[in-house]
Amino acid sequence: MTTPPPALRVLRVSNTDLRHADLVALAHDAERAGLDAILIGDDGDTGPDPIAAAAALAPLTTGLGLIPEVDTARQHPFGLARRLTGLDQVSTGRAGWAPRDTEPQRLVEAVRIITALWDSWPDDVIRADKEAAVWVDVERVRSVDLDGAFWSVHAPLDLGRSLQGQPLLIVPTVWPRDIPVPVEALAADAVTIHETVPSEPLPHAPTTPTLRARAGLEARVAA
Repeated sequence: MTTPPPALRVLRVSNTDLRHADLVALAHDAERAGLDAILIGDDGDTGPDPIAAAAALAPLTTGLGLIPEVDTARQHPFGLARRLTGLDQVSTGRAGWAPRDTEPQRLVEAVRIITALWDSWPDDVIRADKEAAVWVDVERVRSVDLDGAFWSVHAPLDLGRSLQGQPLLIVPTVWPRDIPVPVEALAADAVTIHETVPSEPLPHAPTTPTLRARAGLEARVAA
């Protein structure tokens, strides 16, 4: 039997009326306390976009995981895949994402499309060969052709893979209508979180460089 990855120790912060200065202070408190990550909840329209807020924390933190909550009903999966890749790039592999949706089937479809888009770029597809004037081996970039009940995608992602391969997927902590979370339908390496608050420093603060490694997972590789 495979041992499940450990639950991450995460501080959840609501984006409702959230000021940037307060978010920075909370992130610094969480980092000093040795927590694994901060999760910025998407709780309404009176606060910052969680992905943008997480990206703003990237240069202001050194080891803290940055997890925006993502409402998959409000944005197209292609745009979400692109924005989350950018977050993972600017944070040097510290990005996660926590999808949420009032429609479970739509959430699962969004996760499938987003993860397929991330895998449309093999890990070694960027050649960066100046002499041959070739930056990307475009013949190895795979188009994603998926027609679902809610979205259709017929293109590869237009950004290369990030340090983790894919930002870490967090199993939703809130699920509508008491429906069991279909973890297997989301991804094989989705992880859970343990919500906590900053206090005294933990005896074993995280030292691994990426959020996936902190969760006991290897970087996601696409051939």
